[in-house]
Amino acid sequence: MKTLLLAFALLVSQSVLFAGGNKKLISGPMQGHTTATYTNLWILVKDAGIASVTLIDTTSGERYTTILKTEGQAVYKDYYPLLFEFNDLPTNRVYKAEITIDNEHYDIERIYHTAKTDVNESYQFMVTSCALSVPFGLRWLHPGIEDNVYKHAIVKEADFSLWLGDYLYFRSWDSKKEKGMTRRWIWKRKRKKIATYMENWPQYSIWDDHEFGPNDGMSNFEHKKHSLGLFQKFWGNPGYGNDEAPGCFFKFDYLDSEFFMLDDRYYRTMPEDSVPTMLGATQLAWFKQSLKESKAVFKFVGIGSQTLNQVTTHECYWHYKDELADIINFIKQENISGVIFLTGDRHHSELLKLDVENSYPLYEFTSSGITSFRRRTRRTAENNNPGRVEGTLADYQNFGRITIEGETGNRVCLMEIFDNRGKLVWEYRINQNELKSLSTGKRIPVKEE
Repeated sequence: MKTLLLAFALLVSQSVLFAGGNKKLISGPMQGHTTATYTNLWILVKDAGIASVTLIDTTSGERYTTILKTEGQAVYKDYYPLLFEFNDLPTNRVYKAEITIDNEHYDIERIYHTAKTDVNESYQFMVTSCALSVPFGLRWLHPGIEDNVYKHAIVKEADFSLWLGDYLYFRSWDSKKEKGMTRRWIWKRKRKKIATYMENWPQYSIWDDHEFGPNDGMSNFEHKKHSLGLFQKFWGNPGYGNDEAPGCFFKFDYLDSEFFMLDDRYYRTMPEDSVPTMLGATQLAWFKQSLKESKAVFKFVGIGSQTLNQVTTHECYWHYKDELADIINFIKQENISGVIFLTGDRHHSELLKLDVENSYPLYEFTSSGITSFRRRTRRTAENNNPGRVEGTLADYQNFGRITIEGETGNRVCLMEIFDNRGKLVWEYRINQNELKSLSTGKRIPVKEE
């Protein structure tokens, strides 16, 4: 009986992929990488020949239009992911959008902002990972999973959003064939509640194993080139790797912060290898040089796997001790201030702290998972992780946000975790000056409502 129910649910979930009548706009528009004078909008269309997106300056009425043809851009049958780029925009403006697809007109209610320009301003960004979406008929397999969290996340103020991996979740059979991987991307982008969340702010993303390929997948994955090609087609990141090394890694800045988003899968080898690596030599060199060149107050390092967790038996950079030690020593020797790690993967959130001799402590903000099933960390040896800042474990569905605030020279990084109803669970503040010395941050207790 269970087999029949499973087969029926799978059939229903796949049939949804191809529903929708004659509507040509399937998903989006989703705003991607955005600066003070540039932005891009991503959409997914079906059965279309030509599409245009127009940004309308709500102050001056000036119109900026980009037109794309779908020919040669299909990823599966008649599905086309399209990225519309807009350069040389005036600063500090608000825009409305119009979309036309083969003479079908779509008015978009949402408004779009370019990036802030005053380095003294406060700004905020969402930090999320592990967005498992399950067809309704299969929810009994993962009790507690729900998409209603997104409506609570949307009401939080933010300037952009970071995905730290496991947004997609290939099923075991998806990653065995390139067609299955492609179908899964389309299916995910048609999920209404998460799509609404993603259309709310500019989105940036790296991957972890569940959108790279198989569970715990690494450099020997046979379809990794195809996987990277799909990843590029479904996000609006500022870049993907460099000329020497393909991958999903990139960097960008926002006011006085810089973000170094790393690829922990494309070059990853087994920890037991003779020379194990998480990033690969070329990406590691790029990362270290980028850190060295950065003048940012806060330098956020985004990576799918946890970094500073010395207790876990699950995937973690700590199992690649030589490479991680090289990074930490580089930060110390080059006197690179303001480094904070951002990670996902674990289906629980926490703040980890590593004291570094003759340097400042390193922090790792883990935000996971927004809809995935809970890890029940409190039942494991990690419950009393000595590296965790007291009171910051949230082993249930949750999402994170970071705020940068305060005066120049005295900027503060406020980290927050919210539960799946949007209620604040914990918060923690770190002053920029604490990431130059051996002083430590002070946890700010949450007041009871």
